Amino acid sequence: EVGLSGKAKPVLLLHGYGVNCSCWLVLRNRLLGAGYKDVWAMTYISMGNSFDDILEQVKNRIRTIHRQYPDEKIFCIGHSMGGLLVRAAANDPEIAELMRGMICIGSPHKGSRMAAWALTSVGRELLYRAKLAKRMNPMPGPENMPKLSIYSPIDNMVLPNKALRVDQPNWEAELTGMQSHSSLLFSKDVHKRVISFM
Repeated sequence: EVGLSGKAKPVLLLHGYGVNCSCWLVLRNRLLGAGYKDVWAMTYISMGNSFDDILEQVKNRIRTIHRQYPDEKIFCIGHSMGGLLVRAAANDPEIAELMRGMICIGSPHKGSRMAAWALTSVGRELLYRAKLAKRMNPMPGPENMPKLSIYSPIDNMVLPNKALRVDQPNWEAELTGMQSHSSLLFSKDVHKRVISFM
């Protein structure tokens, strides 16, 4: 877990399946350079946990950050499964009250066929059109909360590509250039869009 205290509004970064918070190093540094001084990157453990187990960890982390900054709301950014966790957390009215916006980057909103090869049960929960995808897809998110989905036309981990789209009103969508799933984490263009949306 990484945090740096300062005066700007808090930001929580959530990684995707099978990695850890170090994947946010480049974006975190760009956020710090843009004046965001309270940037938190949370690591969760995919092995031995269900999606809902991890979701509870995320909700607790949002509550903890809010207790540290009771006068500020938290902007949440998730890559891949991290974006689904952000969406699911915002579906809880208590947690939504603590958030000021969310961005999902390369998130499998309808699941992915690639999840069939996942090594853990939580990875297989991400299967295309499976139970989790059917639960996630109808979640609109809080009506007045800024919501952005960023995705690539050639994402190599979320298949089919249409699974990257949120089929709900009040969501902005941004199609990137030709970038792989992981390269979205390090793209200067994606980072500029993230910062401008915040």
